[in-house]
Amino acid sequence: MFRGLIPCLALLIVMPASAQSETAWRLTNVETLQDLIGGDYSFHNAILSPDGSKIAWDDEVGVCVYTFADDETECTPWDGYAEGLRTGRYNLPAWSPDGRQIAYAENFFLYFNESDIWTFDVETKTFTNRTDDDYYGGLLRNGEWADVPIDYAPTWNPATGDLYFFRSMQRDEAGDDEPGWTIGLYRLDENGEPKLIRDLTFDVPVLSIYRGIAFSPDGTQLAIPVLPNDAETNPASGIWLLDLASDSFEQIVTLDELNAIVPEWETNPLYPLTVEWAQDGLVVLMESGAYSGLVSQAVFVKVPTGAVKPVIDYRPFASPADFINARTEGPSPETDSPFTGVVSPDGEAYWYLGLTFNPSEGTIYQAGLPPEGLPEALESVDFEVLPAHEPLATVSRDGKALLYNFLLTFEQQ
Repeated sequence: MFRGLIPCLALLIVMPASAQSETAWRLTNVETLQDLIGGDYSFHNAILSPDGSKIAWDDEVGVCVYTFADDETECTPWDGYAEGLRTGRYNLPAWSPDGRQIAYAENFFLYFNESDIWTFDVETKTFTNRTDDDYYGGLLRNGEWADVPIDYAPTWNPATGDLYFFRSMQRDEAGDDEPGWTIGLYRLDENGEPKLIRDLTFDVPVLSIYRGIAFSPDGTQLAIPVLPNDAETNPASGIWLLDLASDSFEQIVTLDELNAIVPEWETNPLYPLTVEWAQDGLVVLMESGAYSGLVSQAVFVKVPTGAVKPVIDYRPFASPADFINARTEGPSPETDSPFTGVVSPDGEAYWYLGLTFNPSEGTIYQAGLPPEGLPEALESVDFEVLPAHEPLATVSRDGKALLYNFLLTFEQQ
């Protein structure tokens, strides 16, 4: 699969010396999930519910949900075929806006397994296959691909509560110069049936949409990273916007434009890892496609112009040596690399976990949006790499943020 999505912990950043950015948020508490919840849990790919009342993660045994109100954790075993829903980089979970359901999909992009959209009901603790086609397991059998739809990348509309996802199928009638697979955005209608919202087959390369999709807060637009296998040379690579009202689907920023703010001495291109809506634009977290990469970057993209501005600018460093020497001096908002981050509930701040070259040193930072000046260092943390955990970050309406394994509590000043 596309190498640009390989995790890279040797990530970095920078910005010109200037005043720190200011926001209306104040950090009041930081604790790890182990300290908060305890128990012998993996906290694998934990996510925070939108209302901040629960935290969910998947474990070897199934799905576990922690509730803040009663300080209790309940785990539900995987139900039959639902065992294939254990999450990874290409099949991350998505919590519904009302906090009642979590959407999942099998991992097609890593294992080439047939994938459906599932939901887990938090109250009844039941799994439901929402796009069941009576086919399970590997798609390639006896040397032939199974002729079934592939459903993936579930995401919820925050305004309507509707569940959206992408579906691809083989096009047997495709010509030599035509896409061999379809790409369509679907929504489950009021009867629970998949409804095609927009056919994207001839707009973007095949199987190039697989993570980082984000609805605007008002539910009218979708920000969609497009990353085909030949992303470095394909002009379609970048971030696209789909307007549900007008049906327009346009590229707002190319991959080259996103990389224009990366220092020339960084020889490895960066690729979008996550995209989130913020005040007046998008925040795109970008990572290197190689372990030798020196830089990761959080980028602000103005909507609708597509103008790009780094949250931290590394370009003042003249060479890799200058940059590395600066990083060895310890944690700094000019050089610490964003490992994961999330936009505040009001869209005016970006909270991220920055790392130094020392993999055990981490700092929680806050940057104003749109970015101006240096991010503010809020608190130092002891960082530990958790096996097979993705660098997830989620935020709740009540001012909580879950960055990887760190639960942050903020209040507005």
